[in-house]
Amino acid sequence: MLKNIVRDKIYFRNFIEYKKGVKSLANYELVYILRPDLDENNQDVAADKVSRTVTSLGGQVAQLDKWGKRRLAYPLRRFQEGFFLVSQIQLEPEKVAEIDRSLRLDEEILRYSITRSNK
Repeated sequence: MLKNIVRDKIYFRNFIEYKKGVKSLANYELVYILRPDLDENNQDVAADKVSRTVTSLGGQVAQLDKWGKRRLAYPLRRFQEGFFLVSQIQLEPEKVAEIDRSLRLDEEILRYSITRSNK
């Protein structure tokens, strides 16, 4: 019962903010795999491009972790390895589709995942 009351309060607060035009940023975890044939400079350029895309859409990049080159469980575009990067971002939920589109079109990114986090 208490969970339902808390959930209803959160939904109501979000609805009121939406009606007032207040945009709330949600927390997301963005994991993406870069091509293994990129040198370190090009890896940084690709990571900056993703960060600039997030900030241009009104979001923020809270943290960026570089996990380095890892072996993939199965080949992606004929590559057996890839550079893994994990980014904690804050973004309006409506803008996630635009981030998704830009990541899909980037040739340097083999695979990506955007998940909502509670942090």
